Amino acid sequence: MALFYRGKNNRACLQLKKTDCATGQVSPVDLSGVTKTEIFFNGVNYDSDQYPQAFDWNVDPVNGRLDLMLGNIPTIDAAKDSKSEFSVYDPSNPDGVMWGLLFVQVRDIE
Repeated sequence: MALFYRGKNNRACLQLKKTDCATGQVSPVDLSGVTKTEIFFNGVNYDSDQYPQAFDWNVDPVNGRLDLMLGNIPTIDAAKDSKSEFSVYDPSNPDGVMWGLLFVQVRDIE
């Protein structure tokens, strides 16, 4: 589960990997060409074009690292969503690649 607090800089670090169909070898995805990322959380779509402060794929792109800082989205609701859809876009995949479902929780500071 990825846990974020509204208005805070908490990070969830993801490492995206791919499997070579011919060899079965697993390796990191090179994120150097990424143009946009997005997450569909609690019925709302948030993307890096609209909220660049919440998505960072430049920390270690060659090793597939992508950081999420969803607490930096001012309009995000405090909620739990066990089926948040996460997608990545690049020139070879202009319609995006959906990487799967994430369990995401956003909380208010009490």
